[in-house]
Amino acid sequence: SVTLTVAQAAALETAALKVSAPTGKTVTISDTAASIETLTTSQIAGLKAVGVTAITATGASVTLTVAQAAALEAAAITLAVPTGDIAVIVDKAASIAGLTSAQIASLTTLHVTQIQASDANVTLSVAQAQALETAKVSLLVPTGDKAIVVDTAVDLEKFTAAQIASLASTLHVSAVDASDANLALM
Repeated sequence: SVTLTVAQAAALETAALKVSAPTGKTVTISDTAASIETLTTSQIAGLKAVGVTAITATGASVTLTVAQAAALEAAAITLAVPTGDIAVIVDKAASIAGLTSAQIASLTTLHVTQIQASDANVTLSVAQAQALETAKVSLLVPTGDKAIVVDTAVDLEKFTAAQIASLASTLHVSAVDASDANLALM
């Protein structure tokens, strides 16, 4: 296997050079969380061309933006953090609300366990809330702001009792709103 730093991988990308590892071996980046956090989305997209398939953080938790996480997922690059540390997404509420349920489900390959809004209320659909619960990713909003699930009554009625209980405890949801009709939970 070949292990690179972020700086080495960026230099290889700039020079348009690919690293080839023997069959069964990998090309990975192992670097500090601070260095990993500096990767731009275009740099992340280019890592695949260099041959990188995984990134390992050393010494601390990793904070990503929604765009960085999406770029890692699109490039099929996994992320690992040290035992006891976490991978967290911190971004604007609008960026978080833009995550698809498929993107949320893929966050497990990045070991993301938490998403934090940095600026405002977060509005989720039923599919997004269910995906966060399934992926075991918690949601935090700034003090004074709210996490809200807004969807059609038909979709809201799909929540199970266990999912409803998890809305408050895991996702910190403070309201559920039907966007189109009266809600009838039975």
